[in-house]
Formats: sequence, C-alpha cells, structure tokens
Amino acid sequence: MTAREGEGLPEVVYAQASPRSVGGSSLFEATRTIDHRNVLNYTSEQAVAQSAVARLQAAGFRVLQVSPTTVNIAGPPALYQEYFATRLVTEERPVVKPAVGETTATFVECPDTDLPGLIDTSNSPVADVLEGVAIEEPVYFHQSPFAPKRGYWHLEVPGDVSLGINADKAHRMQITGAGVRVVMIDSGWFRHPYFVGRGYRSAPVVLGPAALNPNDDEGFQGFRR
Repeated sequence: MTAREGEGLPEVVYAQASPRSVGGSSLFEATRTIDHRNVLNYTSEQAVAQSAVARLQAAGFRVLQVSPTTVNIAGPPALYQEYFATRLVTEERPVVKPAVGETTATFVECPDTDLPGLIDTSNSPVADVLEGVAIEEPVYFHQSPFAPKRGYWHLEVPGDVSLGINADKAHRMQITGAGVRVVMIDSGWFRHPYFVGRGYRSAPVVLGPAALNPNDDEGFQGFRR
C-alpha cells in the first residue's frame, strides 16, 4: 500500500465524529469489547453533542446524522485538513468488488495517527467536545444470491429457521404468512440478488434524515467507487 498525499482525494469526505464520552474513555481508545454492559460509557451528553454539531456546522461541515455516540459529517478534504490541522492522503488497498472480484480501492487516510482513518482533534477548535474523527471507508455489497459458506454449524435461512420454530407444520396447512406486512428500520432498500430472487420488495417506505431515494440503500452511497 502506497500513500499518495493530495492525490486522488474525493470531492467530499465522509466521517464519524465522536463527541467526548461520558465514561471518560475515548471511543477510539477502547481496550475492551464494547457491549451492552459498557456501551453507555461511550455515549455523549446531549449538550456536548449539540455543541459539537453547532461548531462543525459553523465551520462548514454538513451534519448528516446525530446519534448518542457519533455525529456523521461530510465536507471537502481541504476543510478537514485546515480545521483539524492534519493531512489527508489516499491509499490503494485490496478489496473484493461485486462482479469484479479481488481488486483494489482508494481509501482516505490520515498519516498523523496510528489508528487507520483516525483524525486527531486535539489541535482543533473542537478539542474540548470531540475525542476524534473516523474517516469512512469504501463499502462494497456482497451480491451473490447464496449466503457465504461457513466452516461451523449455523442455521440456513429460511429452511432451518422454519424447522426450528415448527413453522413447517403451519406451512403444510397453507398458513404461510402471505399478505402479512412486516415493518423494519434500515438504511434503505438494496436490490440484492438474494432478495430479488425470493420476491422481496419494499413498499411503502418512510424516509429518514438525509435519505432521498426510498428504493435504494443510501447508507453508503457516498463511499461507492
């Protein structure tokens, strides 16, 4: 992997900014697994998050989403470099792309920190409310109509699940759940071959913050190459 400073940077860089955690430990310096027992330690006070959001917006960043742990932001590379007093470079790393296979993709990296993609905020105007900024990475969807094989025991969907809850008996009685609507919260509808081949469809859709297209998964739209 070769880092190229200032070359090939995208027009917009997406990142997750982490307001200071109530537990006193940075989300980026966690030394143990974050789970249900300690996750609240890595959430942020509302006032701290609101202050971070206001200052980032005033600096010119777009705030796309605010959660209890992070603030999703976007902006041009130059803005990140100036505001956080850092450098951004590009790196080519191996990835697996749909319909292409093993190849490479361009990642945005900050060479001033040891943790990949982490921007140090200690020299920025938001040092008192932000503990770090993590640059988003490219995401490529797995598009096989078959689930990946695993070397350990697991349930095969949907057959094993049906057997496990004795639903196969109801199915033989023609009670299949046809016509029943299921509601779920997700980042969007991605026409994965697994879903398309089984007749799954999404309608109606209630759009969430920053979502534009009800028939596409826009959760990673900015990172596709």
